[in-house]
Amino acid sequence: MKLSHLMAAKFPQVESLGERRYQFLASAKLPEDVLGGENIPKRRDVFLVAAAVHWLLMGVQPARDSGEDMPFEWDPSIDADGKFASLHRWLERCLSLDPNDRFADAQLALDAFNSATADRPNSAEVIRGLERFRETYRSQRQLFSAFPEIKMLKESDRVDIWKSEDAEGLPVLVKLWKRAAWGDQTREGPRILDFLSNAHEMQLSPLMDVQRSKVHTGSATLWPSSSAGLTAAY
Repeated sequence: MKLSHLMAAKFPQVESLGERRYQFLASAKLPEDVLGGENIPKRRDVFLVAAAVHWLLMGVQPARDSGEDMPFEWDPSIDADGKFASLHRWLERCLSLDPNDRFADAQLALDAFNSATADRPNSAEVIRGLERFRETYRSQRQLFSAFPEIKMLKESDRVDIWKSEDAEGLPVLVKLWKRAAWGDQTREGPRILDFLSNAHEMQLSPLMDVQRSKVHTGSATLWPSSSAGLTAAY
C-alpha cells in the first residue's frame, strides 16, 4: 500500500483513490472538528490514513453514526465474513473518536499495520513454538532411555521406527525423524510446528470408547539441530 500526496498518486495496475481523492477529502470529517476535543495534527493524520485504508479494502467509506455531517466510525459489520479480521482492531483504534486513543503518529500506525498483516506464525513465533517441544526430552539420549528399543521396525537416513514400552509397561511405537527429513527449516518450520501441535492435541484429547492400552498417550519432541520424535501407544 502506498499513500502519497493526499491520495493523488497513481500507480499502474494498482487500486488507487486518485480519481476520488477530492470526494474523499471533502467527505472526511474528523471527530475533533465535529464533536470538539484536542486537536493533535499527527493523530489527525492517523485517522485520515485509516479512512483511506478502509476505503481501499472495503470499497466504501467508513460508516457514520448518523448523517453526512458526522465523522467516520469503525463498524466491524462491514467485514462480516472476516476477510480482513486481522485489521479490525487496527481500524478501530485508528478511527477512534478520541484522538488520544489513536496511534501517536503514522509511523506507529504503519508498524502496527505491518504486524497485523504479517504472515502467521512469523519466524520468531515458529522458533518459540518449536522450542516448546524440547521440554519433555531435552536430548535424543533421554528419549532412548525412556523408550528403549524392543524391536526395530525401520532404520534409515531419514527416520527410525521401533517398538518400545512406556513407564507403565504399555507398548508404544516410537518414530524418530532425522534432520534430513525436514528440508529447509526456515521454510518448513511452520509445517513442522503444525504437525507437532496436532500431535500434542491428540495427546491431550485421547480417543474415546477404546481400551486404555489403545488410547493415544504419546508425546511430540523436537531437537532443532538434529531430529524430531513422536511416541504413541499401539
